[in-house]
This record gives sequence, structure tokens and C-alpha cells, in this order.
Amino acid sequence: MSGASLALDVALKWKAALIITMGFAAFLLMVRNTKRVLLFTLVFTSPFYIGKDFIVRTGHIGELNAVGLYLTDGLVVALLMLHLGRLAIDRQAKIRFFPSTTVPALAWLIASAFSLVNAREMDVAAIQMIAMGKLILLYFVVASNVEDEKDVKWLISGLLLGLLCQGLVGLYQGITGHPLGLSFLGESSSLVRQKLGPRPVHRAQGTIGFPNSYAIYLSATIPFALALLFSRARRLYKTMTGIVLCAGALGLVFSLSRGGWISSVMVSLVVLVLGVRRRRLEVRTTLLVAGATLLILLALTLVGSDLILSRLTSSDYGSARSRIVLARGALAIVQDYPLSGVGLNNYALFMPHYDWASFQAWNEPAIVHNLFLLIAAETGFIGLVAFLWFLASVLIQAWRLISRAPNDTLWMAGVGIFCAYISLSVHSMVDYALIGDIRLFTQFWLLAGMAAGLTLNSGVCLCRRSHMS
Repeated sequence: MSGASLALDVALKWKAALIITMGFAAFLLMVRNTKRVLLFTLVFTSPFYIGKDFIVRTGHIGELNAVGLYLTDGLVVALLMLHLGRLAIDRQAKIRFFPSTTVPALAWLIASAFSLVNAREMDVAAIQMIAMGKLILLYFVVASNVEDEKDVKWLISGLLLGLLCQGLVGLYQGITGHPLGLSFLGESSSLVRQKLGPRPVHRAQGTIGFPNSYAIYLSATIPFALALLFSRARRLYKTMTGIVLCAGALGLVFSLSRGGWISSVMVSLVVLVLGVRRRRLEVRTTLLVAGATLLILLALTLVGSDLILSRLTSSDYGSARSRIVLARGALAIVQDYPLSGVGLNNYALFMPHYDWASFQAWNEPAIVHNLFLLIAAETGFIGLVAFLWFLASVLIQAWRLISRAPNDTLWMAGVGIFCAYISLSVHSMVDYALIGDIRLFTQFWLLAGMAAGLTLNSGVCLCRRSHMS
């Protein structure tokens, strides 16, 4: 009786979570390939904030300010246990460390730890270090479990389903000006308002939490949908992908993120060039892309014909100029702490001393809206070089997939990862949300794991093919 009464006192959402978890566990026991279902679920749920924060540093403005247990952590542990079990059963299986990307990842982690010598508050630095440690484990687990073409299909399916859901949520938010009521998945209870000329509008933000962060997620996921249109997939799959692409693109428009728009246009052109390079510009593909574009334009005509033009021509109330001012403050910090920086996640604690004007303008510490400057200020040139090394290694791995992929599925994955990282890099020049939002940070490491695992396995396939020939 006491156990039953205790269960009844638990919040309803936790009861629902327990039931869903038990049901999902039972489902995994029945499916043929548990690994692929876990990979699909991990990718699909990455933009949702499902979990519980246990250590929270309230009031801290910077990167992450909480440590908790999330759904992604449980999925990573489950995949890790499956991988260890397979290593124990199969004597021929080996532990792979993917040195091309793992070494720079560890170098970045070590450089971040070295920066703590100048940190003013170790607790906020520890929060960021714990997050990086968990996500490096996620990267390693994904890389170890992505082995063949079917694994890639499950991963891309999860990405596209997540894009569809986020696009539809953003579309609803943009049209109605109200949240959908998905607070249990991370959606904010209110939307950010943006004044365009004489009228204020509400910016879509999906379940990511902030419009710019939402735009970063969309612009990094849309390339996978575009790449599928240039593959030899069935007509039904391409048509469904076109619908997903429309939903994601409309959500991106309603986010009113100029950085997201610019990065999306750039990567769309890159996908087009790569599709032409692989001789995938077929009549059917051209018609699908043209049809999707017309649907997007028609929807914008019906619900927001002047939205983009108004955003580009209306006053941004000093938003663009403030980024320049904040960059100067970050450069001043870099000059005083060139090697080790001021400490991971400690930028906000040093910023008022170097940029008092911005501190007074916002009445709180403001973070420089440039990821590269933020990393240089917090972890010094050592940390920045390690981060750029890791970034370059993932881009190189993705390019190898594009160049050497023996089939369309691996080519799609390579194009998606390559363009996603280009989009993340471009947008990071005007925002720091990539490491400031756990959902975006998770996507960043997840795609890196895909690149590392697929490059190694596709390379093995290619070597075997050349040897047999």
C-alpha cells in the first residue's frame, strides 16, 4: 500500500514517462534489430528536452548552466551496453577509436580542462566539462554502432522525422503566434516577439527554446532532405521528403533568423553543386525541387507574403551593431589571456570588466555572438586550434564519404554531414548557441559520430572492392 500511495504522489508527467519507458523497453525486446531502433530514437529525440536537471546554476548566462539526466543519456548507455555485449560475444570484433576525429576531440577536451587555471568559478566550468564528456561518449557510441547502409537509412529517417515535427511546430507557432503546449518536450511557454515595422510578430522556435537556436537546428538538418532528393530513392520517398523539406523551410522562415536564412541558402547551393557533380540532376529531381519551392512560396504568400522582406529591411534595433561591439570585448579578453583563456563557461564573469558599455546596455552580462571568439576567449588559442582541428577533421571525413561512397545512401549521409557542418560554422560566426544549447551540442557530436563511423566502414568496403577487382 505504501508503495502504491508513493507512486500516486509522483507528478503525472513522470508517471507517463515511466509507462512510456517500460513500453519502449518491451518494444525493443520484440524488434529484430534493437540497435537501429535505438539509433533512430536517439536522432529523432535529440531536439527535444526530455529529462531532469539535478544541479542548476540559476542566473548564470553563458553556455550550459545545468547537469541532469536526459533521454539521450539513457539511449547512449543502451547502445554502449549493446556494443560491449557484441564485443564480448564476437571474438573478431575490435574496439575502434576513430583517431582522425577522436584525437582532435580529446585535444579540445584537454584544452578546455587546461583553461580552468584562470576560471573564477569552477562549478559552471564543471557543468560544461561534464556535458562535453558525455557528448564525446555519445560521439564514440554512435561511431561504433554505425556500420552499414541500413544503419544510415535509420539515422536519416530519424533526422527527417525530427525535421518534419520541428517544422510543423514552428509553422503553427509562426501562424498563430502561440506555443503548441509541448512544454514537456522543451517548448517554451511564450514566444519571442520581433517588431517588424509598425507591427510585432512572434518568432517560431519549435521545441528548441529560442528562434536562432531553432534556425541552427533546421539549417543543419535540411541538407539531408535536399540530398535525398538528388539520390535514386523511390518516387514515394522523394515526394514525402519534399513535404518534410517544405515544413522545415517554412519553420525556418518563421524563425526570422537572418543567419539561418543565409546559411541555408549557402548549403542548398552546395547540395545542388554536389548533386550535379554526381550527375543526379534528373528531370524528376528538378520537378520535385521546383514543386517544393513553389509550395513554400505559395504558403508564404498566403500566411506571410512580406515576412522575409520586412525582416531584411526593417530596423533590427542595433542587433547587428551589438555583435561588433561584443566582438571587440572578446578580442580584448583574448589579448590578455591568449593561451589558456579565462576558463570554460566563465566568459560572463569576465565580460563586465572588458565591455562595461554592453553590460550597462543589457543590465546583465552579454555573451559574444561569435562561437570562434567565445572559444578563443574562454580556452585561448590552444582551445580554438583544437576546436578548428576537430571541425576540419569532420569536414574531411564527410568529404571522403562524398567522394568515395559506393552507393547513394552513404553519399547522402556524406552530403548531409558536410553541409550541416558548413551551416553550423557559418551561423556560428553570428551566434554562440551551438555550445550554449544542449540540443544543438548533441546534434553537433552526433553528426561527428556518423562521419567517423561511416568513413571507416565505407573505407573498408572500398578497400575490399578494389582488392577483389
